[in-house]
Formats: sequence, C-alpha cells, structure tokens
Amino acid sequence: MKTTFGNKRFHLSSNAFLGIACAVAIGLFLLLFFLLKPSQTASVTDEISTLSRNIRTHFQKKTDYRGLDTNFAIKNNMVPLEKIRANKVYSKNKSEIIIGRDISGNTVMPTENLFAITYLNLDRNKCKKLLTSKLDATSGVVSITLENEEASYEFTYGGSLPLPVSSENAKKFCKAKNAVMFTFE
Repeated sequence: MKTTFGNKRFHLSSNAFLGIACAVAIGLFLLLFFLLKPSQTASVTDEISTLSRNIRTHFQKKTDYRGLDTNFAIKNNMVPLEKIRANKVYSKNKSEIIIGRDISGNTVMPTENLFAITYLNLDRNKCKKLLTSKLDATSGVVSITLENEEASYEFTYGGSLPLPVSSENAKKFCKAKNAVMFTFE
C-alpha cells in the first residue's frame, strides 16, 4: 500500500493518516466551493436592476407611475414568476419585497415620478450586502433609505450620507432587523 510511505515519514498509524488525508480533501473541496460560489451581492443587484427595469419599461409611455404597487406589478407581469408566493414577492435572500411609493408599499399617486422597491425584515448581514450593492447608472436609483428600530437614514448622491453606500456606513447603520428602500425615478 502506498500510504505506508507517508505513515513512516510522519510516524502515523494507517487510520490517522487516512483521517488527515480525508480532512485535507474536505478542506480543499470547501475552499473551492466558497471561492467559486456566485456572489449573493451580484445576484441581489441583478434582482433590483431587473425589477426596476421591468417597472420602468412598463411605464415608459406614461407620464407617471400612477397605480403602481406590489399587486399591480404582479398582475402586469413586472415580477418574475419564481419570486411570487401567496401573492407576495420574495427576493433571492428570502426577504419580502414591497413595491410602491414608499417603505409601506402604498400605491403611487397620479403625477408622481418616483417609485420604491423595499426589502423587509433583513438581518444585519443581508442589510449590509444590500446597502453596498453597486447599481449601475442606468438603474435610475435616486436614494436608498434604511429603516430600523433606531432610526431612518437616507443615502443620496451628494448628501451627508452619500451614495454609493460604503462598507463602513453599512456596518455602522445596519442593526438586527432592517428595511431597505430603493427609490427610483
């Protein structure tokens, strides 16, 4: 058996050598899995971009986003079917998504040219990943609002809390339970 070379060199029993070899193999497998695993941040960014693009495309020939809310988005096929369960929208990170004019998902009123996509019940890690997601310039995002038990924070371009949100700010403001609202034009 070829394992005797390793056993004699390191003075290990056959069982100990096989145990170490298995542990190394499992460690390498886990390392490769985590290195090659697709980033959740990228998938959430794609998810937000797809939803906002679908909404903006639906309303492109209208003067405003009148009537938009979660139910309207579902009925008008703006939300991919795999995200809909029990007439609610859920993200890849398992949090509920609400679409409308504000963090509560109220219906967009006539003449309003902004809409919101809100992620509810995010833990600290999901909040940080969502806040630091990099949306491209064509997404139309104008602000991101974070709401938790402590307060509400609004991140805007050129504001005191600037967009894009830094890792430091995400770490500082995300708490145990959060809601994150993306406002689009």
